[in-house]
Amino acid sequence: MQSILIGGTDLRVIERQVGGRPVRVALRGAWPFDDAAFADALARVIAAGNAWMGADATSYFVPMIPLTGAETGAISSGGTGRTGGFALASTSNVDFDDIVRLLAHEYGHRWFGGSLGPTADPGAPEYWFTEGFGDFAAARTLVGGGLWTEADYAAHLNQVLLRYHSSSARTAPNAALAERFWDDPAAMQMPYDRGHLFALALDRAEPGSVRAALLLMAREPEIFAAEETQAARFIRAYGAGPGRFDAMLAGEPIVLPADLFAACGTLEWAEQPIYATGYTTAQDADGRYFASVEETSPAWAAGLRPGMRYIRRVSFGPGDATVPFVMRVRDADGERVLQWLPEGPTRVRFQRLVLADFTDAAARDACRAQMGGQSAGR
Repeated sequence: MQSILIGGTDLRVIERQVGGRPVRVALRGAWPFDDAAFADALARVIAAGNAWMGADATSYFVPMIPLTGAETGAISSGGTGRTGGFALASTSNVDFDDIVRLLAHEYGHRWFGGSLGPTADPGAPEYWFTEGFGDFAAARTLVGGGLWTEADYAAHLNQVLLRYHSSSARTAPNAALAERFWDDPAAMQMPYDRGHLFALALDRAEPGSVRAALLLMAREPEIFAAEETQAARFIRAYGAGPGRFDAMLAGEPIVLPADLFAACGTLEWAEQPIYATGYTTAQDADGRYFASVEETSPAWAAGLRPGMRYIRRVSFGPGDATVPFVMRVRDADGERVLQWLPEGPTRVRFQRLVLADFTDAAARDACRAQMGGQSAGR
């Protein structure tokens, strides 16, 4: 249960040292980045995570397993935690920046869902902490470790904010999300985004407070009851009482203050069409085809019709209606490429971080320090 077996004629194993301990990676398949870049990124992620959590270095192993699907434009990546490492699986068309973020999130499970204490069984009711706060910590470590610039952080945060405000599960109570977690993609994503944004709100109210509570959990586990779960430990370590968390758990929308990152820029409100592809697909013996196309959609206006064959999704911006959807299709007239904006009939209002024009290096450094949340003081 805690092991990974990987092999093949194309297997490559690379080792790096972090804090005097070996970090090994094993890769198969062809990737748009070289093996050394992957190993170097993992080593930097691990070093940054250890520094942020005040943890000793440990030996670690990460295999990178190729998934099929990139040939049709499918995009997928994920990780599975194991003792002493985690296993990654990804299609080859995932951006390297997204791979680096995934490395940081998965390494964070050394603590979140790992050594910070026992987890709930089933775990979904507390994913707002083990996954959402894990995303918060991963973003902090990527900036603090120099793997992300302020523009990288802002782009990621804006993606989270757009997805959160667009979600059909945004106001669902935590208990309902847990019940629907494995059946509803929106319910599955919401604990990650809700926990991430809630951690930002807590830390804005008292800078450094979230990290201070996490360090208390890591360094003084004896002050907690043995059966007390990680989420319950955090609530007690943070010191605000469980009532501070009731609104978030009930699904009350999270609105971040405009000056959340005052050293970097301003959180502003924006509005755009909701994301909607305009079609559905189905599978038959010959592959995928378009089962339905909404006649009022931009996809229909671009020429997409039911019965056409799905050849390849060339490019798109997941969840973002402002990024063109480019699709290769085939019908009786042959193959061609169609393009449209995936705009739905309604609009979404969301927050986004607009960065200031930095006048000098000192101002940029101040922004990165705030994004990295290096202070552990309360």
